[in-house]
Amino acid sequence: MQTTTHKELPQNLELHEFPVQEEDFKSLVLQGLMKPIKELSPKFFYDNRGSQLFEEITRLDEYYPTKTELEIFNLYKEDIYKELSDQSIIVEPGSGNSEKIAALLEIFPNFKVYIPIEISRDHLLENNLVLAEKFPDIQIVSVASDYMNPAFNLDELVPGYKNPLVFFPGSSIGNYNRAQALHVLKQFTSLMRGKGKLLIGVDLKKDPAILEKAYNDEKGLTAAFNQNALHHIKKELDIERLNPDDFIHKAWYNSELGRVEMHLESKTEQEFKINGALVHFNKGETIHTENSYKYTVTEFESLASGAGLNLQKYWTDFSGYFSVQLYNYK
Repeated sequence: MQTTTHKELPQNLELHEFPVQEEDFKSLVLQGLMKPIKELSPKFFYDNRGSQLFEEITRLDEYYPTKTELEIFNLYKEDIYKELSDQSIIVEPGSGNSEKIAALLEIFPNFKVYIPIEISRDHLLENNLVLAEKFPDIQIVSVASDYMNPAFNLDELVPGYKNPLVFFPGSSIGNYNRAQALHVLKQFTSLMRGKGKLLIGVDLKKDPAILEKAYNDEKGLTAAFNQNALHHIKKELDIERLNPDDFIHKAWYNSELGRVEMHLESKTEQEFKINGALVHFNKGETIHTENSYKYTVTEFESLASGAGLNLQKYWTDFSGYFSVQLYNYK
């Protein structure tokens, strides 16, 4: 672990680093690209450039989740506040953009400690410097790490850590298949500590045309975000013959599986080596880079129940596009 205590950091901001090992990175890439149907984890979108691209995507007209989720917080802030009045610590796995947490901290003054966990160290620090200035009375304990493979102990980093609110907005849970989502939810229960709660954004099932438009924006930002997985692994693993521009973005709604799928399709027959292993692509062959599962409220409640979570309350926007759901531990 590295703990940053640079003089330029404000007094209410700490940075603890638990970097992902390069060998783990390389192994995960190879494991995905050597499969009969090639795939890459969505985590490879998120270097500093990828995090910035996603921030731009959230501002697009076509991309409804961010707008509708913020709408829910504003519409029902008094009701949500009543449900969260016992919590003073908030943990945000995969914190990314600071817009939603800033809205939450403004609405709910009872929070005294904020613990963001984000794999991109630079993006984490950039966002938290802004938050530290905006909320000088809140202690920010930043953790640069992978929340899916935790190498940190929050009891050691935060004295008196108990009964936190785990905050997981933006429908990020939809990036995992149901078995993976169940595993993620179980990890969240370990962060909740007794009387802790989970506030989670869940994208709802709706007209496929609305979904497909959100993942195929006119500006091509989602396409650039998708391709960034290749830019990221090319840079990290120094893959000379990999050209991300030789792949094109594809996204559609799979109604049978209830998910939007994102792929990168090879324009040509091509190959390159990673750590001596040859990776070959036929023309038209794809890398499956992301799923975004959509749920009804009842479907997600059933999934969360398998992790020992009990639905306490939920809120939706006026169009019924999105939901914010609150759970406690059974």
